[in-house]
Amino acid sequence: MSSFVRFVLKFKYSDCPWGDLARDTRDADDVKRTWGFRTFKKYLEQRGACDRAMDTLEAMGQEYARRQAVLFAGKA
Repeated sequence: MSSFVRFVLKFKYSDCPWGDLARDTRDADDVKRTWGFRTFKKYLEQRGACDRAMDTLEAMGQEYARRQAVLFAGKA
């Protein structure tokens, strides 16, 4: 299972808000690739991320959860 931050980084070449967040994440020296959604969300909140970044994060979190559910359903 991949961490949430690693999932975000997969979009670093996308030309959309997901890519913008991925590139900002890649360029941040203090973000750990092992962080989950809640830790990363708290990190962005503490740094005063704009509403668009937080909306993008929520959308990515929903997609990450959906993909994880599909992976776990296949292992049952």
